[in-house]
Amino acid sequence: MGNVDLVLTIYDRVARGETVRELFHDDVEWSMPHPGGEAHGLAEVGAFWRDYEATWTERVLEVEEVRPLDDERVLVFFRETAVGRASGIETGASPAAIWTLRDGKVARFQAWIERTDALRVAGLES
Repeated sequence: MGNVDLVLTIYDRVARGETVRELFHDDVEWSMPHPGGEAHGLAEVGAFWRDYEATWTERVLEVEEVRPLDDERVLVFFRETAVGRASGIETGASPAAIWTLRDGKVARFQAWIERTDALRVAGLES
């Protein structure tokens, strides 16, 4: 499976509520601006993700665009909508992420709220 297909598989499986743990390296690095956090290693990423998911009663991710950047990195623009568990308020964002893959598994995930930040890091000025 190529890197783009692997990333799309992850989004698809997460949307169906399936686990994707086996698709991540043991020493995976995870960075998200919202809710603002970093995690290192499968255990930390799993705990981070469970806490993040518990924040919402509903959450939908829609992949809008996928660009392979090189042999290891994939840029994804996506739309995320969610309803806060405590507030009941619906929120939405159109962030970007760069997935770094090594040996057919995720080695790093880094997301940005502003797509221009991801384009800059990718070397693709908007």
